[in-house]
Amino acid sequence: MYLAAFGAGYDGRYVLGGDASDGDKTDGLKFTNLLIAGVALGSFTGLMYPVLGAAAADHAPSKKEIALTLGVTRFWRDLGYAMGMPISLLADFTSPEAALICVGGAMTVAGGVFANSYREAP
Repeated sequence: MYLAAFGAGYDGRYVLGGDASDGDKTDGLKFTNLLIAGVALGSFTGLMYPVLGAAAADHAPSKKEIALTLGVTRFWRDLGYAMGMPISLLADFTSPEAALICVGGAMTVAGGVFANSYREAP
């Protein structure tokens, strides 16, 4: 997310260190950054999605709660899709870069909360 926001956004100011006078060079670097960000995001999402359901089922509190655990996991996963509309409104009212930074920050906070609160069952 941050690579797309800072590597391709803000008219190339971060790509060339503040000098965005060469339009062709800036456009090429912005495209390269977007391509790398897209491939990385797609690859890691593709690696995570098949494992997400299995990991949730493996870490269910009991055998009877596997379906409930999978339902909760799918709810939060699908809520991420639904959040696309408010994020697109944020992008419309501010800038796409601000929306990407907001989503990246939310993902970082959620990952930190999970990393600090998750405990493996004995």
